[in-house]
Amino acid sequence: MVRRVMTMDDAPSVEGTTTLPELPWPRAGDVLFSEAPDWWHNACVGRSKEQWYGYIEGYKQAANILVRQVVETRSDQDFLVFPIVFLFRQAVELSLKHLLFKGNQLLDRTPVARIRHKLVPLWEECRPIVEEVWPAGPKQDLDAVGEVLRQFEERDPGSTAFRYPVDTSGNASLPVSERINLRNLSDVANRALALLESCACGIGEYLEYKRENEWDRAR
Repeated sequence: MVRRVMTMDDAPSVEGTTTLPELPWPRAGDVLFSEAPDWWHNACVGRSKEQWYGYIEGYKQAANILVRQVVETRSDQDFLVFPIVFLFRQAVELSLKHLLFKGNQLLDRTPVARIRHKLVPLWEECRPIVEEVWPAGPKQDLDAVGEVLRQFEERDPGSTAFRYPVDTSGNASLPVSERINLRNLSDVANRALALLESCACGIGEYLEYKRENEWDRAR
């Protein structure tokens, strides 16, 4: 396969000849995952006791950065909508699983790894935990989060609709034409994430307090 440099000669209707940049093809010896002397570009991953936060925050921040790009440039929304929706949904799914994991630990129940992607069933397991930990908490806030999760799942039940243009049967993943306001999507998703993250953080604090008490009694 020969790589060629495109020139404006390929477009006869345009006067003049301008050499375009050569495409950056792979090079022999390329290494994807490596550490380099410019340490400020080296990301630290793995071997962490609490990696949930890194994953959740990473997906959420990535989504918000892309939304900010659309808002500031007023462009690329038709392309960036796909990763934005997926990233927010992934952050929500991980937040639910994290909340479920922490809540079961606090209530002395065996945490179960959830490999499914449906949000509503996960929330149906999380909500009773939240209500047990904070029995006097505002139920309308939990209702609002549940409605947002229902909308997410209705649009993308298996976390694939915004990752692939077709499903496993070859049908369009998004068969209905519509417009999605990404600023509004970001606002709503971030509010739902804020509640889920606050619950997980609060349960984490209770869990640390519980462990300290257990350690003191064991001394």
